[in-house]
Amino acid sequence: MNPRKRMVAGRRTKVIPLSLDATFFFERAVQSLDRYHYDKALKYFRRAVEYEPENPVNHCNMAGILSEMGRYEESNDILRSVLERIDPGMTECHYYLANNYANMELFEAAEESLVTYLENDPDGQFLDEADELLDLLVYELKRPTKLSTIKAKESLYEHDKARELLEAGRFSEAVRLLEDILVQKPDFLAARNNLGLAYYYMGLFDKSVQTIGEVLKAEPGNLHALCNLAIFYQHVNRREDLASLLSLLKKTIPIHPEHVFKLGTTMGIVGEHREAYIHFTRLLRKGELSGGAELASLRGRRVGEHRPVRRGRASLAAGEASRRVAGRR
Repeated sequence: MNPRKRMVAGRRTKVIPLSLDATFFFERAVQSLDRYHYDKALKYFRRAVEYEPENPVNHCNMAGILSEMGRYEESNDILRSVLERIDPGMTECHYYLANNYANMELFEAAEESLVTYLENDPDGQFLDEADELLDLLVYELKRPTKLSTIKAKESLYEHDKARELLEAGRFSEAVRLLEDILVQKPDFLAARNNLGLAYYYMGLFDKSVQTIGEVLKAEPGNLHALCNLAIFYQHVNRREDLASLLSLLKKTIPIHPEHVFKLGTTMGIVGEHREAYIHFTRLLRKGELSGGAELASLRGRRVGEHRPVRRGRASLAAGEASRRVAGRR
């Protein structure tokens, strides 16, 4: 045998195993979205659904891509399936349905879904967009919409006041107001996040960590809570806890610009400058730093646009759980 052939034959080949799971296909879908390759993104989101069929957000990501492609009926079939079979409490699906119906010019159906969203959604993630859609429906239907209440606004005034108190350094007053809000509305996660910040600013580290932990217990992928916790750990030099949390955050691929900005800022604060650079570069590439963190993701919106996420409600960390010191929520 040729000596060179013997040497090649005897050489051990290093094989790097490829982990094919929902996270892998989600990341591929995000890359395709960044390139506006919707057919590929849809294919990858379908595979993510196959690996995690009970994760409602995977289904919503797929519905969002179908909506982007103008396949509104297929998108609605998936959204209704989520509400009927997987997670009836995922109220943002009603908002997505309303957008699809509006784009189909089925304005009465859009109105029904939008009213359901506004009357039942406690977090108000799409409140501003819902107001715009409501104006459109009033114009198209030539009559006012019958709306008994907007659930997300029930505590928003008090929460805004608490944020103003935090920004003014009046932490004790903010704590009292936030605690009162949470007595009335214990599932108001943004208020609980800010309560954790208030405790932190007052030097009550254990209470701040406990409060942020309550947010993460309710919603393990809450990006604001995860980022706040990372900064807490950095401040008190809890290196092992910080390293564990950073390993999760480094796998996080947020879609909505606000969450990209939040994660990039946090990574910069804790000294992970390469990671921060990657996130801010994404925003710059899409032209979304100059206009603030609330700009539309993916591309210019039509009548409201789905925002793909990994797990949780607003943004997701890859891994076991799939939703501001640097920018208060």
